[in-house]
Amino acid sequence: MPFIVIAASLSISIGLMNLLPFPPLDGGRIVVETIERITRRRIPIRVVNTITIAAFGLLILLFLVVTVQDIRNFIF
Repeated sequence: MPFIVIAASLSISIGLMNLLPFPPLDGGRIVVETIERITRRRIPIRVVNTITIAAFGLLILLFLVVTVQDIRNFIF
C-alpha cells in the first residue's frame, strides 16, 4: 500500500508541474493557445519556437544550478 501512495503522489506532482505556464511544458502551450484566442491572431511558429527554446534553456540552467547547490551541500 505505501508504494501505491508514493506512486500516486509522484504522478500528481508531475501532472501539476507539467501544467505550469512555462513554454516547454503543456501549461505554456495552453497560454499560447489562450493568447491566440484572445487576440484572434496566430502567433508565428518561429516566435513560439524561439520562446520555447529560450525557456527550455533557462529551465536546464535552473536544474544545473540546483544540482550544483545540492552537491555542494552534500560535500560540505
